[in-house]
Amino acid sequence: MNCSRCGRELKHGEVFCLNCGEPTLSAVEPTIREKPSDIVTCLVIGLFVMFGIPALLFGGYLLAIGTGYLPAGANGHGYSLAALFIALIPLSVFLALLLFLIKVGLGHRTE
Repeated sequence: MNCSRCGRELKHGEVFCLNCGEPTLSAVEPTIREKPSDIVTCLVIGLFVMFGIPALLFGGYLLAIGTGYLPAGANGHGYSLAALFIALIPLSVFLALLLFLIKVGLGHRTE
């Protein structure tokens, strides 16, 4: 890259031209930080609260039925293998939303 005023070849990382003192483009342009906006953070937190927490509660309920802590079915005792498998769905939703919250909502904050 050359200086816009005198034409001297600029080295990488130079903020000003050493010949005429003209600021380079890297000195004029602000650096852009990778940070999600507050709106994205609020949306991700809202998704987590609306879907993640209820999914955890429902998955925990199904897990309690599946392991026999809560009565299952008409006989009211024993464990339910179907409830154990179905509990994987809401618990997976909770885990996915939690990871999404960490990655997008809070993961890029470097201040």
